[in-house]
Parts: sequence; C-alpha cells; structure tokens
Amino acid sequence: MIAAGFMFVYTCLDWWLVIRLDVIPWKEEVTHFWLPYGLAWVPVLIWLRPCIRLLDIIEKRRFGYLFIASIAISIPTLLLQDYLETSTGELTTLSKISQIGTVRPTKYYTVQRYYAEKELAQIERSAIQAGGRSSTLTYHIYISTPLFDKRVIVLSDTGKATRIGEATKITPKQDPVPVIVGKNALGAMGKLPDTIQNKQAPPIAGNPSKALDPGEVSLTIGPIDPGQPRVWLCIHYERQLKKNLEPSEKDRIWKDFFQVSWQDFKEVDFNRAFYLDRIGNTENRDNYEIAAQKSSFYPSSPDSAIILEPRYALFSERNGHKLDWAFLAFGIGAGIFFILLLFVSLDKSKMDY
Repeated sequence: MIAAGFMFVYTCLDWWLVIRLDVIPWKEEVTHFWLPYGLAWVPVLIWLRPCIRLLDIIEKRRFGYLFIASIAISIPTLLLQDYLETSTGELTTLSKISQIGTVRPTKYYTVQRYYAEKELAQIERSAIQAGGRSSTLTYHIYISTPLFDKRVIVLSDTGKATRIGEATKITPKQDPVPVIVGKNALGAMGKLPDTIQNKQAPPIAGNPSKALDPGEVSLTIGPIDPGQPRVWLCIHYERQLKKNLEPSEKDRIWKDFFQVSWQDFKEVDFNRAFYLDRIGNTENRDNYEIAAQKSSFYPSSPDSAIILEPRYALFSERNGHKLDWAFLAFGIGAGIFFILLLFVSLDKSKMDY
C-alpha cells in the first residue's frame, strides 16, 4: 500500500505540475530519476521504518531492508514517469513545418512537408567520464539541422560568398530584401548571377531521382525573417570506451566515431520518420541548443527555438512496454522484499513494548 500510494501520488503531481502546467523548470533527469528515488525514502522512513525496527536483526541489516524497499518503490515510479510522458503526449498534424509556430505546442507532430537543410547543420561534441579508476569515457555528438518548408538558398548581402548546398553565390552589398518564396522566386532569378541561374535544382532528400521544382525552393536574400519559426531536427550519437586506454587509441576511436556518425547523418533519410518528437527540458536539448546557436539561423530568444527528434517507429508503438516493465519491476521488488522477511523473526520484546 505504501509503494502503490507513493507511485500514484507522485505520478499525478508529475502530470499536473510538470507536464500539464509546466510550472517546475527542472530537468527531466531530475523529475524522472533523482526525485523519485530521493522522495521514495520519505514513506519508507515514516511508515516502514517503525515496522522494520520490530525485526530481530542487527541495525546494519535493518538499513539493508530499508534500502531494498526504497529501490522497490523508486524503480517502478521512474518507469511510470517515462510511460506518462509518452502516453499523454498529443499529436498535431501540420501541412508544413512553419505552421508549428502558429499552433498550441504539443509533444508530437506529423508534418506533410518539410526540408532538412543538412548543409546548414551544426555540431556539438563532448566527452564525459564516469566512475572510478575503471570508469568509462563516453563520447557524444549532437547534430542540429534547421528545418524549412522548402529548400532554402541564402544570398549574402555583405558581398561575401556563402556556400549553401551545391551552389556558391556572391552578390554586392545591398539593403536586405524580404524572403521570396515559391514561384515568386522566378522573377528574381533574372537579377541574379548566371552562376545561380544555371544551377540545377537539388534533389529532394530521400528521393535523389527527383529534382526540386523552382516552385519548391525558397530564395532568401539578406537576413532571415525574424518572425520565421526556428525549428531544428536533431540527432544524438554516443560511444563508450574504457578510460584507461592509451591517448593514441582514444584519439583513433574518437576520429572513427566522428567519421561514422557524420556519414550516418548524411545518409539518414528524415522523410522516413513517422513523426517528430518535441524534446523537453533535458541535457540532450541543452546540447542541441549549443550546436544550433552556432548558426545564424538561431533565434535571438532561446525560448522560441523548437527542438525536434525524428521517430521511426509507429506512433501507436511509442509507449513500447514501459507500463509492463513498471508493473514487473514493482512485482519483483515486492517479491524480493517479502522473501527476505521470511528469513527473519519478530523481536517479541519490542512487540510487547
């Protein structure tokens, strides 16, 4: 009853304060892991500890019983939080990615039309150590790619060459010109250098045999419209290795990891994603934002940046077996605790007292 009551109350508070109202600005790692484990000790110490003190065992073993009880409560609780986040997330359907800034924010999106400009992708790299002497070293690569309704050609208004995709463009310094979208871009083509006019339209991502029609290309001259939603599609790669490896071996593994990850990113077909997942307040999101901030497309206000990850499984399968694992963990924890109680007896002197 203590465990079931704690899981129910904590899950309800998480849904109400964190997911629905979003009034607690804590990392998901805190609300989904550290907080369930820490707070699980509250009911254990208040209600279970007096009962454990009645057992005829030494004090150190009593603490072991309390520790096992806290684990038996916290693990299913944190599994329930992962299930809660995915099961309660709403799915919004958009005809194009720019509409994401005009609708109420939701957890998931399906978008009929978007273009991931990989040539504008930005990268953040990190290495994290964990443990003691035999600890592991984990390499992380975070890649953030801006999303647009159509393929974007950006022309510099500073007189400098800007390489975007397959073309290099140079235009004289001039006053900024608003974004020219779709077939309206054809009228501006006559004023552009031949090096741009003669470029063949780039292939559509995921369908190299089909070229983009000029009406499917957004032409941008000068600064990007500040009102345009800043949407980023992101991928995270990681690799673990032993910390005690030779520096030369670590360097070789890092270079190999970077090359493999970058090649995978270039080959991945984002159009195969069934839906897009809006990333919440996590460590991964922070690193995605650090990568995106290296781009001139990143908004001046970080709050307006929208960070998404592609999901390649069916939306109906998003929960996986999280709920089953939560109940299984609860059953295993309760079973282990019950079996341990069978090997001890009650201290009659304390019971009489």
